[in-house]
Amino acid sequence: MLMTKIVDDRIALVTIKVKYALMEEEVEITSTITPFEYCSKMSILDQYDFLSMAYSMIDVEASELDVDDYISFQESLDFTVIVDDINIVNLN
Repeated sequence: MLMTKIVDDRIALVTIKVKYALMEEEVEITSTITPFEYCSKMSILDQYDFLSMAYSMIDVEASELDVDDYISFQESLDFTVIVDDINIVNLN
């Protein structure tokens, strides 16, 4: 049996933007630009759990919200992963 391994061969700069509305206030949080190593054979979005990273950026405890605020928060929650395609570094 032939064993194969996916090797990280690229570095991309990534920023995560999270937007949501809470108690009639719109909030937008932007992460710092962060380098991520990834394999060019797969999308970088498939190699990292950016959803969990976005949730960790939010400073909201869902259990502390009343029903209307919770529904508004969930309906407005959106996150975007921005990959800087111009400055991708090839490690080979």
